[in-house]
Amino acid sequence: MKQLIGRTRHPIAAGTLIAAVLIASPFAIAGTGDVLREGVRNGTATKETEIIGNMKAKSGKGGYVTRQSNISTGSTAGGGAIYGCRTPAGGTAGGTAPCLRATNLAGGSAFEYSTSAGPAVGLISIGDPAVPNPGAPFITNANGLATGLNADRVDNLHAAQIIAAARTKAGLDADTLDGKDSAAFVMSAEVAGLIPVAVVNIAADGTLRASSHRAPVTGTPVVSHTAGSPFYDVDLPGVKFFFSDDAANCTMADGDSKIVSANSIGGDDLRVRVRTDAGVDTEGALWCAIYNLK
Repeated sequence: MKQLIGRTRHPIAAGTLIAAVLIASPFAIAGTGDVLREGVRNGTATKETEIIGNMKAKSGKGGYVTRQSNISTGSTAGGGAIYGCRTPAGGTAGGTAPCLRATNLAGGSAFEYSTSAGPAVGLISIGDPAVPNPGAPFITNANGLATGLNADRVDNLHAAQIIAAARTKAGLDADTLDGKDSAAFVMSAEVAGLIPVAVVNIAADGTLRASSHRAPVTGTPVVSHTAGSPFYDVDLPGVKFFFSDDAANCTMADGDSKIVSANSIGGDDLRVRVRTDAGVDTEGALWCAIYNLK
């Protein structure tokens, strides 16, 4: 190149020649050898293209092998990247390749998603996002507590719907359990795969009117209540686990629209609290379907 330029006496001609050489030998796409062209579809690669880096993480910007960013802003701003594939179901475990895979070989985080603003970080959908789909949003083998991840549905049913379905399945009146034997319906109260270990029907004065139970509960539930108190404590013999609102579906047996909440005391008993719609503590007949959600 030096020799070629040295023989060119005109500076303008030399510059033109350099530009021509650079244009004739641009960067090529590995695997196909095609020129990387902007604004059009490039050639289809038939081999895996690897981009390997060796760098340390940096505070702020830096530390990534590649970076894709879109500086467009406003209501019509575009995204950073899109990945598409046509792989069948199964994923890596099934011998197929997902459209996107992130693996941390050192045991740290495999991915992070964040947003500076907005009501949600992102969307996971099956098919049309506007149409409910019975498929699972994701599957995991991690059964530990997911911090900040709350679920208010079981098999797509809210707690109130589970209670209503249990009543319907047992042939119970929509408003009351008075006169009904809970032992007759507790074992048939399975709703959406959720099976209670005990059902209790409690009078306003704390008397246990009816109950039934299954393993691991080993005996008749025992109810403790102090006159005038809004608290009803239920002890399940043979069972010691923490309860929460997710572990007991409680409602008023007299049809009143009182507020009922449940939690654990001492990791053993279930404590149910009854309040009026105005939030004032009160007493009231109630029933609870209790689940072992240890």
